[in-house]
Amino acid sequence: MNKNNMLNWHQNVNRKARILLMLLALLVVIGSNALAQGTPEAVFEQFMTAWNAGDKSAMYALIHPQSQELYPQAVFEQRYEGAEVAMGFENISTTMTESHVQGISAEINYDATITSSTYGDIADLDRTMRLMQVDGAWRIAWSSMDILRDLASEVLLRTSNDFLPRANIYDTNGLPLAEENARIIQMFAIKGEILDEQACYSTLAEMMLRGYGEIEQIFLQYDNETYFAVGETDPETYARYAEDLSNYCNIAENNTFGSDRIADFTERNYYGHGAAAHVTGFIGSIPQEELPTWQARGYGSGDPVGRMGIERTQESYLAGQPASRLQMIAPGEIVIRELGSTTSSPPTPVQLTIDRNLQYVVTKAINDAYNYAGERNWGQSTISQGAAAVVLDINTGAVLAMSSYPTFDPRIYNLENTGYGPVALNYLLERAFTDAREPLINKAISQYTPGSVYKIFTTAAAAQEGVFPYGPDVTEDQRFQCDLTWNGATYGDTAGDRDDWRVVDEMPAAGPVYMWQALSTSCNPFFWEMGGLLYQRGPNVNLSYAQQFGLGSPTGIVGLENENAGNLAPPREPSAAINNAIGQGDVQVTPLQMVTAVAAIANNGTVWQPYIIQQIGGLDGTEVVSTTEPTVLNELQLDQAVLDEIRRGMCNVPVDEDLGTSYSTFGPNSGPPPTYTSCGKTGTAQAGAPGTEIPPHSWYVSYAPADNPQIATVVLVRYSREGSEVAAPITRRILDYYFNAPTWSYPEWWNENEYFPVPVPRGSGSIDG
Repeated sequence: MNKNNMLNWHQNVNRKARILLMLLALLVVIGSNALAQGTPEAVFEQFMTAWNAGDKSAMYALIHPQSQELYPQAVFEQRYEGAEVAMGFENISTTMTESHVQGISAEINYDATITSSTYGDIADLDRTMRLMQVDGAWRIAWSSMDILRDLASEVLLRTSNDFLPRANIYDTNGLPLAEENARIIQMFAIKGEILDEQACYSTLAEMMLRGYGEIEQIFLQYDNETYFAVGETDPETYARYAEDLSNYCNIAENNTFGSDRIADFTERNYYGHGAAAHVTGFIGSIPQEELPTWQARGYGSGDPVGRMGIERTQESYLAGQPASRLQMIAPGEIVIRELGSTTSSPPTPVQLTIDRNLQYVVTKAINDAYNYAGERNWGQSTISQGAAAVVLDINTGAVLAMSSYPTFDPRIYNLENTGYGPVALNYLLERAFTDAREPLINKAISQYTPGSVYKIFTTAAAAQEGVFPYGPDVTEDQRFQCDLTWNGATYGDTAGDRDDWRVVDEMPAAGPVYMWQALSTSCNPFFWEMGGLLYQRGPNVNLSYAQQFGLGSPTGIVGLENENAGNLAPPREPSAAINNAIGQGDVQVTPLQMVTAVAAIANNGTVWQPYIIQQIGGLDGTEVVSTTEPTVLNELQLDQAVLDEIRRGMCNVPVDEDLGTSYSTFGPNSGPPPTYTSCGKTGTAQAGAPGTEIPPHSWYVSYAPADNPQIATVVLVRYSREGSEVAAPITRRILDYYFNAPTWSYPEWWNENEYFPVPVPRGSGSIDG
């Protein structure tokens, strides 16, 4: 071997040696890491890390196969999840104190601190984790005592709460809407001893704000001899109807048979038998799907909580914070350990902007309307699908009344309810969930097609954009000719001839009208044309004015959940814009949005955010926590002359015999004329295509008095008749009460005539004003 070959050989050997040494070093590192990962201590750390990460599958993979046989993964995870909820688990930190290995078994002693969102730090000292080797790997011999020391399989982890009496919900005048430990009158009857069945059912329906048919159904559940609980009411309402109850139902303290038919007790009660049910909401048991959330707040599975409305959204104030204890309970109710406790904070009353008396009148006005029209006409449960009404202070946005029909008795969801017999209670609970009219839905904040009440916003857009002359200087020859038929082909409308609502009502054409008169008489051809002209300015021009009033977005009212946003979808073609101009097509609004918009017209351009919570605290000896200050959502970018034109048109609606669409309700020929002035707009929203018999939605918006407005109102009656025929009369009842005027009687035809469908005009997208 020559010198060069020898040198190359040495270099190759050295290179191979270095590679071999590197491989040996790598194997040592890998081996040492594998050894570290395979120690009992490493498995312990992996398990705790996985727990903090919420990775239950990784935790389960580290327990011994025999433990997995005893505890399937679903059971394993349920044990941890249940304990975590009860503790308010956030994380766990551990300190190993010592470890022992003996053959294939090991034991790790350690201290743990569990951080709880409810109880702070829970010290769990002197814990032990046992491990065993299987196939060369260490695995945990798991039991529930690896969750908490002493938590054997038969031991329960229990949260107990000491609640103070729930705080009241008050109206704006300090009168209770929801009252703890209130006196409740329970009424009993025997069907065979009723003195006048029809009058009895009518009396109970009126006083309990229920449908006549509902009362009838409750009585049908019993034979003529059975003594049963009819229902309950507050003392004030009972006193108002006591004479009729005695004369018709034989319900009295000492009736004609010499026996008592009433009893009283104390529980949480809601004024007016649910007159404000969709506002106050109710309390009830915790739904199973919400249990972890409530347990994390310190509640137990049997504790009542707010389930809807103010009772739910203001739970933390009304219930306060209960004194809570987390304990381990062994069989025999033996307390093994107390892991943590909290101190209580007192319940705080909530005061609303609602006027209790007005609220009752509004709810009763709707209920009476349905009962009066329910036997033969639009009020039948198979026709109309419910209603809503809101009364708003135009200068602040305070909600003075908010009603949704059908209403419900909030007390039927209370586990402590003793006022109903089981048959009646089961019927009412079943009805709440199966009634197609959806009693639990607050229709005041749900969205519907507005129909002609939307013409207010098209008027604002047309006037401000200057697409049609308006104001005091407009001459007669500048008026719009409101004919019975309109064709918008020149604007790109593909609907062909469209008929005004006066065609199906068999009325003559309105003839030449100023802009404000077009609004008064709800002239569809005028607003179709405005829709076409505004679309030429830009597809979104018309809807941008509606957005100024707050349409298309939730109002953000605090205290009520599930408020709808409505819909103002940009029109994709001229025909859609023309439909939208009269509140049809894709347009949807909520009654709360509409009354907020009308208030802005009445107060000269300020869009106030509606609010229903007036104050937290300050009553029953509590300190004031917060007070709601009125909030401005927007200032309308409209000229004064535009607002004047809209108001002139609305104020003409109730008083113009020829053009005013609510003249039949507010005019002198309707009965006793109102002692106040008001301004309004009718709406009849098409719910079906021409040729169908789907009833329309009936709308009426108003403000009053005309010259110095105080309130704005909205009434919506779904699937009923024209706005002038249904919603306007209900509004009249509300305004009569507010202004202390004689109560107006509902139209006799509601009760006497059979219902017949309202015809849908050809190509209209709207039925009438």
